[in-house]
Amino acid sequence: LHHFHRVVEWMGDCPPTTATSSLHQPRDPMAILHADAVKASSSSLNTTQRWNDLHRAKWNDVDKAHREVFDSYAQDIRSRLASSLGVTPEDEAASTWHAKLSEAVNLGCPADFSSRCNDADDGHGGACPSNKVDAGGLSVYAVEKLQARCRQLHHLLFDDCSISAKLRSLLLPSAWSDGRSSNGGDNSRPINVVSLGGGPGYDHVALCIAAKFLHRIQPQCSKFQTRHIRTKVFDLFDEDWKYVMATLGECAHQSFVTGDSGGSSDFSEAEGSNSFRRDISMHHCDIRKGLDDVVHSDLAKAVETVDIICVQFVLHENSSFILDEGSGCPEEGATLSGAMQDILERSPLGCTMIVCDSSNTLFPA
Repeated sequence: LHHFHRVVEWMGDCPPTTATSSLHQPRDPMAILHADAVKASSSSLNTTQRWNDLHRAKWNDVDKAHREVFDSYAQDIRSRLASSLGVTPEDEAASTWHAKLSEAVNLGCPADFSSRCNDADDGHGGACPSNKVDAGGLSVYAVEKLQARCRQLHHLLFDDCSISAKLRSLLLPSAWSDGRSSNGGDNSRPINVVSLGGGPGYDHVALCIAAKFLHRIQPQCSKFQTRHIRTKVFDLFDEDWKYVMATLGECAHQSFVTGDSGGSSDFSEAEGSNSFRRDISMHHCDIRKGLDDVVHSDLAKAVETVDIICVQFVLHENSSFILDEGSGCPEEGATLSGAMQDILERSPLGCTMIVCDSSNTLFPA
């Protein structure tokens, strides 16, 4: 974790970014670098070639440091998950879910991950009957997609843009006060996340790894605690995912507590880690139905107080149900129906929605 240690070192040498801030406040390393650049632009003394080279090196350190930490955690959690679910390399080589998901995207109809028979009235009407993933495919999918799905969201959080900066500010650690969690500031409250089609909890894992990085990167990290994240996962196959979600939560908990990821004790942290398993829950959702539908009572309530909404690789698989193309041109009058339209209308002002999908054809709607 060479770059991680370099960032901790130079962050410790950086003075407060404003007159009212202090080294005892959690800081985003990317915000520090932006503040340094603004300060340097007003002083020709600081814009030497050497200063510019050092500044670029610091940006490089941050970029590589968060990737180092992510890879350490993700690889360790994946290994634990595969062992706990009994998924072998042979199982992964023989899996067919890749083809099923590709077909789901092409048809705009979700693949069937349920353990029920196709002809059963299981409440999953609309999942393609011919696109059922083989028995055991859920566990194999959970293991194989862990790193890719978590990486997508995690790396977006560390993009150098204003939206990502806002999200990082939400994930900054909260301060301890006399040995107890600070209750006075907004940064001590939990961050409420809604994960649509989030499978076994990929979005929660990605956000927690990012929050842990932003905690451990603080030069005086013992004065802070990792930001508390509370995630509600909503999925069409919620009952089938529950066991995998519980197993993933246990694996992530063990990885965070023992510090086995990457073999470094830098990430050994017991306080608050046990809450990981309590702060993720699974609920039923069918985005083809409106938010007022009885199946969405939990989702409708969660949307009222949400801070971050994650929608990864679920819209395009349901496009044949939720996209009304009107005249046939998505750019001209296309609309979304079902839960997404209601979520966009009812989510609170200031919350952030992160959408990643297999295609951008739904975005004009």
